[in-house]
Amino acid sequence: MHWGEIKKGFAESQNVLAQASVSWMLRIEPSGFFWHVAAGTAGSIFYISLVHSLYIFSV
Repeated sequence: MHWGEIKKGFAESQNVLAQASVSWMLRIEPSGFFWHVAAGTAGSIFYISLVHSLYIFSV
């Protein structure tokens, strides 16, 4: 797996995640907004660290 492929896949999944979070934010009640953002942030950090570790192992 090349780094270019990982970056391309990451960009595509970020796009899907962004669209999904926008549609969720339009439906979600204001009180749940903080938790939605917190979960999204934690998910992004986890995903970035996962991709980073894949990159390290592929070098």
